[in-house]
Amino acid sequence: LLARLLLAGALLGGSSAWFELCGRDVGGGEAFGTILATLVLLVHIGGRGCASFGDMQGDVMDAIQFMVANRERLGLEFQIGGETAGGKGGGRPRLILGGYSSGGHVCATIVRRPDLWGDRLLPPPSDLAGAMLYVSPVLATRARGGKPAWFTDEVVRMVFGRRAAASVPSPLHEVLDGGDGHPDVPHVLVGCRNEVFGLTLMDTFFASEEYSDALDKLGIDSRYRSVESDHWSVLGSSALGDALGEELDALRSRMG
Repeated sequence: LLARLLLAGALLGGSSAWFELCGRDVGGGEAFGTILATLVLLVHIGGRGCASFGDMQGDVMDAIQFMVANRERLGLEFQIGGETAGGKGGGRPRLILGGYSSGGHVCATIVRRPDLWGDRLLPPPSDLAGAMLYVSPVLATRARGGKPAWFTDEVVRMVFGRRAAASVPSPLHEVLDGGDGHPDVPHVLVGCRNEVFGLTLMDTFFASEEYSDALDKLGIDSRYRSVESDHWSVLGSSALGDALGEELDALRSRMG
């Protein structure tokens, strides 16, 4: 922890080279370095004993299991496979799975884990979901695009812990490695023009366009949409509302 604090302070404490590396000359590096070092300390203190990535996956799977088991009581008439909740025949499933930010990361990993679905006696995601929708998701936890691996690895270790970091999946790299078992359903990925205020070094973790391209190469229907916003404010932006309206209309025909 001390080494990380010293590293953050050394890199950001008045170093304009750091900001050039990030893609923006911000200025005020000494103050920014102090703030970042404080945030690193708070993350380490606050993160002790918190939920693991496996816990996050389990929580999402439990929520899906509850929704499927109680869909009639909840008034949800989505289709599973070729049947509706009432047992009548239907077309493709109409349920859309996805998420924002780390929720997108979790969703992109559970759809590639058939054991999580089988353990809960759930149909595979390709039968349950008619489409996948991600908004500014975290899809890469390993370095890409020439970005320094030490930075990516350090952020992942800081968030998930040093021991657990190595086991945190990187959805983009899994798809690039072949994508076996990935749900063959339409995908929509909405990314931000400037994910982290133009700090391109942090854009390493947001890989919506690359992920969409990789799915296309596997023959999976995928569409990428960029909006004028950033990761932190996109959910409240009118640009996202307009984009989702158009993409959801288009998804109806793509889902069949």
